[in-house]
Amino acid sequence: MKKFILVSALMLNVVFSWGQILTFDFAGLAGNEASANSNFNNGSIASSTITRGAGLTASTNAGRYNATNWAVTSIANAVSGNNYMQFVITPNSGCDFSISSIVIQVQRSATGPSQVALRSSVDAFASNLGGVQTITDNTTTQTFTFTFTQSNISTPTTYRFYMFAEASGGSGGIGDGTGNDLIVNGTTSCGSPATITTGVVSGGPFAVDCSTGDAGSSAFTSSGTFAVGNTFTVQLSSAAGSFASPTAIGTLTGASAEGLNPSGSINFSIPSATASGTGYLIRIISSNPSVTGTSSATNTVTLSGGPCTLEPPRLSSVIINSCDGLCTEGNNELVFGTSGDYAFTVNTTNFDFLYGSTFPGTNYTDILVNNTPTINLLNTAAGCGTLFIDATGTTVPANSNWMLASTALCDEALTWNGLCGSGPIYVIFQNDANWNAGGNFANNPSSPGTRYYRTNITTTVGTTFTIDYTTDGSYPNSDGVFATFDSDGGASTSYGDNDCILDPVLLPSELVSFYGMNNHEINSLYWQTASEQNNDYFTLSHSTDGYNFTELAQLDGAGNSDQTLSYSFDHTRPAAGINYYRLSSTDFDGTTYQKGIIALNTKSNLIFYNAITSSIELSSKSSVALYSLEGRLILTSEKTTHIPFNESGVYLLVNQLTGETERIFIPE
Repeated sequence: MKKFILVSALMLNVVFSWGQILTFDFAGLAGNEASANSNFNNGSIASSTITRGAGLTASTNAGRYNATNWAVTSIANAVSGNNYMQFVITPNSGCDFSISSIVIQVQRSATGPSQVALRSSVDAFASNLGGVQTITDNTTTQTFTFTFTQSNISTPTTYRFYMFAEASGGSGGIGDGTGNDLIVNGTTSCGSPATITTGVVSGGPFAVDCSTGDAGSSAFTSSGTFAVGNTFTVQLSSAAGSFASPTAIGTLTGASAEGLNPSGSINFSIPSATASGTGYLIRIISSNPSVTGTSSATNTVTLSGGPCTLEPPRLSSVIINSCDGLCTEGNNELVFGTSGDYAFTVNTTNFDFLYGSTFPGTNYTDILVNNTPTINLLNTAAGCGTLFIDATGTTVPANSNWMLASTALCDEALTWNGLCGSGPIYVIFQNDANWNAGGNFANNPSSPGTRYYRTNITTTVGTTFTIDYTTDGSYPNSDGVFATFDSDGGASTSYGDNDCILDPVLLPSELVSFYGMNNHEINSLYWQTASEQNNDYFTLSHSTDGYNFTELAQLDGAGNSDQTLSYSFDHTRPAAGINYYRLSSTDFDGTTYQKGIIALNTKSNLIFYNAITSSIELSSKSSVALYSLEGRLILTSEKTTHIPFNESGVYLLVNQLTGETERIFIPE
C-alpha cells in the first residue's frame, strides 16, 4: 500500500461563540427613562441601547422599560404610528453575528398591549420575525420567544418590537420579570479564515470488487474553533470528480472534531462495487459550522475482478401444488423471490407477477393490499419472532427475500417454522380477481405443457428488470410440489415435494440457516450449510439502514463438502436498535453469491443464558414458554426472572402475554 498527501483548505472563522450574545435587564428602572443599556454583550459585538419610537410616550412603571399611547386595533397601525421599542446589534470590526431566537418578558396594564411583533432593518422592517405573538389580557408577566434565523450579519442591525393595545391610554412594556428581560440567542464569529489540512492518506492505492470495499485513513490538522458536537465527514466524488452526489466514506465526531485547532485521523471505507476510474476526488466537510472544504488532488480507485454484475430482483421458487387448510388450495400457493442487489418499493407500478399457459401470461398483481392480521398469524405459526413483514407500500431492501401470497392465505395449511433463520421475509399480499382460489398453477402431470411465469420489478434506482421463467409439467401431482429457478430465469432448475413443510430450499440461498442473537453488547451471528462446492470464503457485512453495508468479517469456507457445517461470528458493540447483517460466499474463481440478510434488534435483551448458574435469565418478571426450533414445547414458567436449564442448543422463548419471541443459544 502506498501513502500520499492530500491538501485542502476550508474557510472557517477562528473565534466562535454560541448562546446568549446580548441581554437587557430592566430591574431597578423607574420605567420612563429615555433609554436603557444592555447588561451583557458578547465580546464580538458592542453594547446596545433600547429606545422608543416617536409615536410612544414614556410612562412610569418600576422594573420595566415602559410606554403609553400605543396604537390600537392592529400591528399595521403600530407600524404606521411608530409605536415600537428598538435596539441595535453592532458587530465589532471583522466580526459577524447570527441569530436563532429573541426572547422578551412583557407586562401590561388592564388595557395595555394586546399583540407584539418583531421586525428588523435587514428588510427595512417589512416582515415579522417569528410570527405575531398574542399578549394575554391580564397584568402578569408573560414571556414570548421569536424563533427565526439570520446568519452572518456583519453590519449594525436594528430590531423593533411593534405593539398595539386595547386602548391608547393603556400602558405596557418589556420587563418586570425575573432575570434578563430581553435575550438575543445566537452566534458570533471573528478573526482570520481558518484552514483544515489533510495530511497523510493511508491505505492506497485502493482496490474494491463487487462485494468487498477497501479502507484507509486520513490524517488532518486545522486552525480555528469548531462547535461542540461538530462532525468532520470525508466525502468521495464520482469517478468524474463531481460532488453533485458525494458518498460519505468516513466521519469524525467527539472531542477531536470540536474545540480549538482540532486534529487527528479520520478512518474511511470505500464501498464495494465502486466503479473503476482515476478521476476520484476527496473532500472534507464540517457540520457545525456547515462548511464545505476544497477537494483533494486526484485519488485512484481501481475495480478488480472485472465489472460488477449485480443480481436482479427475481423469482426463486413457486409452490405449484399446496395444501388446503381452512381455505381452498389455490389461496395457499406461494411465489418466493429475492430483491437481489437492489431495493424496490412494493406497489402495483413497481411489482408485477404474471402467469399463464401462453406467453407472457396474466398479471396476478393488479391489486396489492396490506394484511396485518395474516402477518401476525404467520409469525405466530413460525414461532421465531418477526420473520414475516407486511411489504405492500414499503421498500424491500437489497438482498432480501419476498413472498407473494393471496390475501386469503390460510396459515394452518403450511408448516412455517422451517423458514426461521431466513428472514426477514417481505410478504406481498395480492387481492387480484385473476388469482384462482381453487388452484392457479398446473399440477397435473397427465396433461403436461409449458407454463410461463414473468416478474417485472422496478428498483428504487429506476432500473426495471423483466425476467421470464417456465415449468414443463415433469413433476408429481402431490401436495407440496415446488419448482425452483436460477437468477437468469428460463426453465426450472429443479422440482421437489416438501409435503407443505416450508424450508429454505424455496429461497435463493443454499444455507440451512442464518440467524443472530443479541447478548448484552454482542450480536452473535450463526449460519449452517448443507453442502459446499468450491467455496473459498464467506463475507459478513453490516448495516444500520438495510441498504448501505460495510464488510464486517471474512471466514474461510470448506471448499467442497457434502456435510452440514456450522459457522459463527461475534459482532462486539453493535449499534443500538436494528442491525442488518448480509452474508455472501465467494468461490475460488471469484464468483460471489448472496446468501441472505437478517435483522437483529440489539435493544431487546429480554433474555440471556447464565452459564455459571446454568439458568435462563429474564430482564423482567414474565410468564414464558420455551420451545425447540421444531416447535416442540420444552417447558413453561410463570412470573419469573430465573429458569434453571442446562440443555445445549438453540431454543425459542415466547412471552405468553405479549407473544414476543427470542432465540437463545445455550452452549455445550
